[in-house]
Amino acid sequence: MLLDKEYLGLDKLVYRKLDSCELYVGERGGEVILVFLYRSRNASFFKVILGHESNWDCYEVLLQPKGLYGFFRDERELIEKLRSKISRLVPT
Repeated sequence: MLLDKEYLGLDKLVYRKLDSCELYVGERGGEVILVFLYRSRNASFFKVILGHESNWDCYEVLLQPKGLYGFFRDERELIEKLRSKISRLVPT
C-alpha cells in the first residue's frame, strides 16, 4: 500500500523501502516529516517525527524520545491516525 499526499494533507510525499521498515518523507509548509511504517505478523505500527529531529534509520528512530506513535489494523485507520499525528506536529 502506498500512501497519498492528498489524503495526509501534505504538499509532497516520497516513498522509500528500507531494510526493516517503510519510510515516507513528506513536507508541509516547508517542514519535513518522516513517517516510518513497521509491519509484522502480530502488529502494525508507525512513528511520525520531524525530519530535523532524527536520522533516517528504521531502528534508531525507535530510540528517539521525540515523535508520535500509532497502531493500525487497516489502511483506513492508518490514514486517519497519520493525519491526526501529522497535524499535531505541523499544524496547518
